[in-house]
Amino acid sequence: MALAFSAVLLAVLLVLDAVVPWPTVFNLSSPTAIAEVGPAVKVVIICIVFHVLLGVAVKVRTGYQEVYVSSLWDTLGVVSGFCALVALIWRGASLPWLILVEMGAQILAMMGNLAFLFLVERPWLRPTWSCVSFDSIRRLFNLGILFFILQVTGIVGLYSDNLLAIWTCGPEAAGLYAITVKLFGPCRLLASTLLSPLWPAYGEAIARGDIAWVRRTLVGSIIAAALVVLPLNLVGLFFGNELASLWLQRPISLGYGLLAGMALWVVLEAIGAGLNIFLNGASAIRVQIPVSVSFAVVAVAAKVTLANQFGIGGIIWGTVLAYSGTVLLPYGRLVPRHMRELARRARQNAAAAPSLPHGAGAAPSE
Repeated sequence: MALAFSAVLLAVLLVLDAVVPWPTVFNLSSPTAIAEVGPAVKVVIICIVFHVLLGVAVKVRTGYQEVYVSSLWDTLGVVSGFCALVALIWRGASLPWLILVEMGAQILAMMGNLAFLFLVERPWLRPTWSCVSFDSIRRLFNLGILFFILQVTGIVGLYSDNLLAIWTCGPEAAGLYAITVKLFGPCRLLASTLLSPLWPAYGEAIARGDIAWVRRTLVGSIIAAALVVLPLNLVGLFFGNELASLWLQRPISLGYGLLAGMALWVVLEAIGAGLNIFLNGASAIRVQIPVSVSFAVVAVAAKVTLANQFGIGGIIWGTVLAYSGTVLLPYGRLVPRHMRELARRARQNAAAAPSLPHGAGAAPSE
């Protein structure tokens, strides 16, 4: 399925690359930037397709509750890509090469993860055509459609910032925004590393009926994630300009409004991620779709409005306000209600268990 989807995605992206005027989309005026944008987009397309295909290893490890292993490989890719990126920046490399070393290092790490999984640890899991089940494909596809909607709305709401920054504030301001995102990247990586393994763990605990563990873990994980990101957050907030200047070897002023908004967003994102992972583990996917769609619409409108009013810092503050109002507030009611429903089902199952004939067991949950 990943191979088929990657092929379709490659075809679609190549068609877009052939018809979309990228210099206009990215609001470019420099002859050098206009000359580099075409090759840069092609590099991004190839890297995205490989990322989708190689993500199979990450999904398998998630099912085995080995997200930490994937996180270690990801960390290796991020660190090596960052070092290579800094080296090429100092050498004055062109944009396509900068993108290639940063994204390419992560792809090489994913290849290592996949090879180690299928060749060393669990060779019996290697995909083979004889194991293809069209019934499984149908069921996975139906579930995948829901996740696809969540991914698309997430891209619109969360990952359109650079493009919106280019349109509203210009390429230079968008560059400052991208630098700020990179500075706070370690905070987001730590939160993701802490929270992601809980997705399959929630599913297993819910299947056992251990709702008390789920409740304790949900609260504890959110508090722990916020506490873990806080120290690095404060470093980025108070020393962001100095770190950016040291990184790029020239004076950089990111602005306190942008740094403060990014620091607050990292904390809110960690809280929302903890709630989102619980809902995913509880198979509550459909209820997330209206929340995600409303966030995407409100976020884009808020970002554009605040960016036009206050400059580049308005992008992240638009995200903060939209996320707080359309995601965190609804989740504040949705998650407790779903937790109560899970507890009710667990009590019903426990009450029905003694009535089973001797030696009989409950049917396995799908």
